[in-house]
Amino acid sequence: MVRKRVYIMNDETPKGNIMPEETKCALGLNPIDMGRLFETVDTIKKNTDEIVKHLDEQNGRIHHLEQWRAYMLGGIAIIAIIIPIITKYVV
Repeated sequence: MVRKRVYIMNDETPKGNIMPEETKCALGLNPIDMGRLFETVDTIKKNTDEIVKHLDEQNGRIHHLEQWRAYMLGGIAIIAIIIPIITKYVV
């Protein structure tokens, strides 16, 4: 039976990969470094979610502006077609 050592990790524990092989993860990081890595990944995910939410709101506004432009162009096209017809038969 192999007995492994148990280490208490806190902020005063030295940084870097100085932990015995039994406590390292598959990537070779000690538990404190893995915790920092997970916090960084969580922060990146939260920021990405906020950016996606903001872009969705902005895309909605842009979509409405594009619809407004299409309606205006359609109205102008109809007027441009009707005016020559009216002037041709009225004058």
